Amino acid sequence: PAAATFCLAAIIAGCSSPNNEDTTGSSDDQLTRVCGAHTNGAVQGVDVSVYQGDFNWAGQNAQFGAARISDGLGSIDPTFNENWAHMKSSNTLRSAYQFFEPGENEVSQANLVISRVGKLGANDLPVMLDIEVTGGQSPATIRTKAQHWLDLVEAGTGKRPFVYSYASFLQTNLGSGFGKYPLWIAGYGETCPSVPSGWTNWVVWQYSDGGGHLDHHVFNGTLADIKAKYA
Repeated sequence: PAAATFCLAAIIAGCSSPNNEDTTGSSDDQLTRVCGAHTNGAVQGVDVSVYQGDFNWAGQNAQFGAARISDGLGSIDPTFNENWAHMKSSNTLRSAYQFFEPGENEVSQANLVISRVGKLGANDLPVMLDIEVTGGQSPATIRTKAQHWLDLVEAGTGKRPFVYSYASFLQTNLGSGFGKYPLWIAGYGETCPSVPSGWTNWVVWQYSDGGGHLDHHVFNGTLADIKAKYA
């Protein structure tokens, strides 16, 4: 995901309720802080695009990764094919993401994703919908287009996509109707990330942009978990 926009072991001690949720307040409009894997959890990931150049996947301490396919329809990432192949050859669980442009045709964007990854197989994680901008569209239009993209990509790739963004954007623009999609949440400088209404937990947390150089993520579980549930 775009670093410019932001961009397992142990359960964190000190959370405020028995289920590791800080549920202060009861309004559906309020974000909920949900604890889980810490930033130094066992299952680490990174995401890359053309901005990382010729990325050395074999030299990373990462169990999973995500490579950018495009920014909408106008900017196709020239490093995707290489990153996609190198994740596989380095035995890195691999995902792909598209920076979604709500002002552009969602069918064409979905078809671009499907054409790049095809039917996902063993050690392939679901594709990620990276949704961080409105493109001048209303929340109702964003919801409709995002849902259409998700339906098409799930059918085309064979796996239910991740939804990625920061909590306040999702809360405002997607609302509470997307909870069946695994949540890849972004939040820096937090002990526990926030989760918008519609979701009760997060699957992956982007906790750092590496000072603007490389996004870092942690999976909320063990390596066996991520392989069993998503790969």
